[in-house]
Amino acid sequence: MAVQRQLNASVPLSSMPPFPTNSVRTTKQSHSHPSLYRLIDNLRKDNALVVVALEAESRGKPPRKRVRRATRDLQERLFNLCVARRDGQKSVPEFLRGAGHAIRFVYAS
Repeated sequence: MAVQRQLNASVPLSSMPPFPTNSVRTTKQSHSHPSLYRLIDNLRKDNALVVVALEAESRGKPPRKRVRRATRDLQERLFNLCVARRDGQKSVPEFLRGAGHAIRFVYAS
């Protein structure tokens, strides 16, 4: 009904947004018209992920928090610096120089 009202209105069709098509691709589909077998495979993969998540939840295991690779690498470098300082492999100035090169401050403007 709403489409008929829009078409009957005095607005030209060229100014209206286009109607959706089948060209929209999702992340799991590699083609705009996948085969039935590919659909079944993707449904099985999704089902397996859900089953694993439900099992982990039933055991009380919280989901893993995603950590950026840069954050993980920074924490590893700082940990290695602390271990080297604790074991006496680095002096205080060497430790501070290494920590200064490892840490990057982000200023909010």
